[in-house]
Amino acid sequence: MLVKICGLTDPTEAIACASAGADWIGLNFHPASPRRVDATLAAEIVASLPEGTLAVGLFVDRPPAEVAATAERVGLKVVQLHGQEPPEDLLALGHLTVVRAYRLGDLQAIHAMTEHLRRCESLGARA
Repeated sequence: MLVKICGLTDPTEAIACASAGADWIGLNFHPASPRRVDATLAAEIVASLPEGTLAVGLFVDRPPAEVAATAERVGLKVVQLHGQEPPEDLLALGHLTVVRAYRLGDLQAIHAMTEHLRRCESLGARA
């Protein structure tokens, strides 16, 4: 099991979380989030992390080119997609590890997730 602590906005907090055993530190790039970080601060947090702790960039419905450019600028190897991104976006992000989040509030959402995963598999794109 991996532990991810998300929404950090300060390098000192990120180091403290890593020291407490967090495997992944989540950096939120969603413009509407109060915990959003800009690329400059995110790069500072990434650079502060100890060996063995990875930063994960959280994105919501952003174009894959923007996700890839931000990941490169900040130094991310892992991104989390947390919106309605189509499976084709995974193909464009194939050089990164992609974590796909699903909001599962009801049975319809579970069916939508299952269909999304089937489409990903048919494209050869796994998250």
